[in-house]
Amino acid sequence: MNDFIGLGLSYVYILLSMATATLLLRWEKVDSRTARKIIHIAVGHWWFIAMYSMEATAVAVIGPASFIIINYLIARFHLLPAMESQGSNMGTVYYPISLLVLVLLSWQWGMPKWIGAMGIMIMAWGDGLAALSGQLAGEKTREIHIFGNRKTFAGSLAMAAISFLVVLILQFVFFRPIGIVAILTISLGMSILSTLVEFITPFGVDNITVPLISSLSYWLLVSNIYAV
Repeated sequence: MNDFIGLGLSYVYILLSMATATLLLRWEKVDSRTARKIIHIAVGHWWFIAMYSMEATAVAVIGPASFIIINYLIARFHLLPAMESQGSNMGTVYYPISLLVLVLLSWQWGMPKWIGAMGIMIMAWGDGLAALSGQLAGEKTREIHIFGNRKTFAGSLAMAAISFLVVLILQFVFFRPIGIVAILTISLGMSILSTLVEFITPFGVDNITVPLISSLSYWLLVSNIYAV
């Protein structure tokens, strides 16, 4: 597929994700936090559009680079209620920064693209569902305040479970030769690591630390053991 067709599909997909969350919020089907997490989860899947449709690094970086600016303007001027967050959290800006760095690592510096997908999917699904799980649990789960962030047992459990499944599935699809025991062991280790990173990251920058540390840690680990 032509790189620029993939780029066009990227913008259509992201804008449709934003529009869907906005309509659900406007129709009062979801609250603002859920709308934001719908976008958070959906946008992560942009990686697969780029992975299968773009070859040139110069094209692959356009989407993330442009949304660093777009998301900053949305957050700064409160342009999209479905992306609003409490306080001054700039997580929607940190998100495309992570995408940009992982694109450079995967397209330019040798990281397999599916390992880049691993970090993004852990952030998209793990972090996204962790927040919603904590919200749904409400008063039934204990809250822990650390580095200015509010964490819950239910949220951390969801983060660990989803991270385990993400790593497990991607290894089964892309890296089966290492064997089932290694796949399960690495999946468990990565789920613990990503959950700890999400738990202790200060100042709301987990949209950067979780995907980057997850992908880089996995890459370094398996590169020292297997031919990746």
